[in-house]
Amino acid sequence: MPATSWIVPLAAGILTGAAGFLAGARRRKSYGAELEETRAELTRRLNELFSIQELAYVISESTELEWVAGEVTRYVSRSLESDGIALVLQESEAARICAAEGVFEAASRTALDDESLEFIRNSTLDSDIEVMPGPVELFGVSIETAVIAPLRAHDACAGALIIARQSDHPFSPDELRFFGTVAAHASVAIVNARFVEIIRRGKEDWETTFDSLKDGVALVDTDGLIRRANRSFGLMVGAPVPDTIGQPICETLLGMRMELEEYFSAIRAGRELEPTTRQAPDDGRVYRISAARIGQGEHEGWIVAMIEDVTKQTAFESRLIQNEKMVAVGQLVSGVAHELNNPLTSIAGLTEFLMDQGTPDDPNNEHLEVIHEQAERAGQIVRNLLTFARKGPPEVTELDLNTLIQRTLQLITYETKLRDIELTADLDPDLPPVAGDRYELQQIIVNLLTNAVQAVDQNAPGDPRRVHVLSSANDDEVVVVVSDTGPGIPEANLNEVFTPFFTTKETGSGTGLGLAISYAIIESHHGSITARNRTEGPGAVFEIRLPRAPRTAPQPPPTSEPAATPPATTATPPRNARILLVDDDPAVRRMITVLFSSKAHQVDAVNDGAAAMRMLQEHEYDLIIANPRAAVSAGEMLAPAMLSRWPQFRKKTILISGDVRPENREWLEDLGCTFYLKPFKISDLRRSAGSILDSGIPAEHGR
Repeated sequence: MPATSWIVPLAAGILTGAAGFLAGARRRKSYGAELEETRAELTRRLNELFSIQELAYVISESTELEWVAGEVTRYVSRSLESDGIALVLQESEAARICAAEGVFEAASRTALDDESLEFIRNSTLDSDIEVMPGPVELFGVSIETAVIAPLRAHDACAGALIIARQSDHPFSPDELRFFGTVAAHASVAIVNARFVEIIRRGKEDWETTFDSLKDGVALVDTDGLIRRANRSFGLMVGAPVPDTIGQPICETLLGMRMELEEYFSAIRAGRELEPTTRQAPDDGRVYRISAARIGQGEHEGWIVAMIEDVTKQTAFESRLIQNEKMVAVGQLVSGVAHELNNPLTSIAGLTEFLMDQGTPDDPNNEHLEVIHEQAERAGQIVRNLLTFARKGPPEVTELDLNTLIQRTLQLITYETKLRDIELTADLDPDLPPVAGDRYELQQIIVNLLTNAVQAVDQNAPGDPRRVHVLSSANDDEVVVVVSDTGPGIPEANLNEVFTPFFTTKETGSGTGLGLAISYAIIESHHGSITARNRTEGPGAVFEIRLPRAPRTAPQPPPTSEPAATPPATTATPPRNARILLVDDDPAVRRMITVLFSSKAHQVDAVNDGAAAMRMLQEHEYDLIIANPRAAVSAGEMLAPAMLSRWPQFRKKTILISGDVRPENREWLEDLGCTFYLKPFKISDLRRSAGSILDSGIPAEHGR
């Protein structure tokens, strides 16, 4: 209803009343006196009319609640004789004085106490104004007379308008009528302003929530164009939100206009689909996208799309899957390696023995060398398997990756020149150190560069043949990138390159363990390694990220031979020594027996710890070669039982173990004996045995 639409009926009412008054006056008074009285009444009513019209114009200028309340109180203060004016607004379970004049001004913008709140509520239950004769204390002020008018409109009570006098002069009927008229008009303005404020606050709250969502949200029309988007969406696409409005969502998000059209069309058709995942080709980021239909009428067919950046989550899931593969294969590897250790040890040992027994011109030597070479190759594969399966912590020292890279480049420079491959490096001179195992990290760099060289060597004549190494750093990490211009990695294989035994090389050219071992090593260093294809031209890119070394990085240990490996000796071991051999594998017992029996030593071979303990009590031995975990009894192993009872045997004992677990190596080191992990070189075993037998330690037994 227009702000002044009430003026015409009000004026008509005033004139009708004036006419009636005039007619009655004719019957009671003289015409002149009656006319003068009527003129005065009409003038007063018209003044009220124009005054209220002025109020209507003023309060219609704004919908801001505080401003409207202030204008109403000032208007009443000017129009009616009073000592105090207050406009009270109710808010949920509380109320406050929104605006005040006169004696109530000090209480402006304060909340009402419980007593005042209850008083206001009771006084506004009806729609009529209420006169409260005094004396009464209101808002901390003593007053003689107060009038309260409820502010009601649209079936809602927004509060009350209060006028008060501290004198005992009562309000006249005309003043009460005028005050009620003002309150009625003020009610509409106040309630409307309250509704506008509620809508504005709701809009602000919604927009704040909309923009504070971590996920991107976009309102998309039937043409696939963005009509509304939040701040997170703008951050995802790297553009201010206003610049995205009116742009195709597929092209803006993924760089491909029709990538999501089929998915969105199905959503518009009413199908309920699971979220879809897409990867942006430009930056490689991965998004999970879901959508729902909204809108009717002119917005029919519009959808709201929720976009979640799951790049890190996808990478984490890939690493988790890879880690699960590594754990499963690691368990398999440990078992397989244990089973292979004994036959490989026997094959290599007996072959070496036969080669030693033959003459230089023996035609069988060539065959034996092939057997020995292949046994060594199999042993190296097993050692790679053990490296892959090992879960122990690396030997951490502070390292300069640039130094490792430069040394590795020197190793392969000659080969790249022969193959006409351009090998370049861009190394950050201020690269911070990392904390890691020198040999393991160099193994990774060697493996990546070797793979890159082999990949580039497959290029057709005329294709670029380049391998590039880059090192850089950020606040938390050191980054090494090895890229090549080879054929690249098929997309279907990108998620498989770190899987153990996966290889695209020809049979016999690779075991498929290199990248799997690299992955395990980097993971043990709390870093990450990823593979992708180059964005410009063919080729692969491998990226290593390692945490920067802490300021108090551990110092490198002193260079020395492992305590478990005795110094080499060229002395000739004494003849006719007596040796106790303990192992549960018949082939290993046979091989070691043959090796030492050929030198005129007496070898007593047993297969369990209980028999070994009896032999030690009954005979004197110059050398003990034993499986440390051979069972003496239930839960008791040979090595700790023997050394606990006869600690002097520690200097003349060589332990041979097929247990590949890292904790087994630590356990063997704690025993303090010379030890070898299968498969070992027979020449190493014979050299260690010779050192013990040549040391002159007298034969001992357990008595």
